[in-house]
Amino acid sequence: MLRIPTRLRSDVDMDESDDIDVYKVLSQQNTSFYSELPKAYFPSPDASEYSAGYIRRFFSRKANDKNAPIIEISEHTASLFVNNPFHTIVSVAWKISGQLNTITRAGVEYEEGVSEHNYRTSAVANGKMPGLLGKLSNTFQFYKK
Repeated sequence: MLRIPTRLRSDVDMDESDDIDVYKVLSQQNTSFYSELPKAYFPSPDASEYSAGYIRRFFSRKANDKNAPIIEISEHTASLFVNNPFHTIVSVAWKISGQLNTITRAGVEYEEGVSEHNYRTSAVANGKMPGLLGKLSNTFQFYKK
């Protein structure tokens, strides 16, 4: 945790010794938080996830480059990078089992189909991370009956 001396938090003029104090505090910080890159991950749903019908997928991209590649990352990696200002993280609830097509009863949607659900949730996440829809073009990925 970064602790800046109390006298540096005010709006008073700083002299050279204050600059040295700030340098000492900042130079002791672990900078790997800002230089590390998230590791790519490919999900492998297990029986319990197929029984639940959904998995949560996480994606990362460098925050300052909208053309940077989008990579899929694990939930653990997402938790490490979610507060990193140099990376944008999004998650998507991905339907992997259930009805293939949307079921309606009496004109009311009863259960959303796999493709429709995955496209809709990807489109929402695409608002925060443009290009994600292209990455998730196979809306049946991981689907099993």
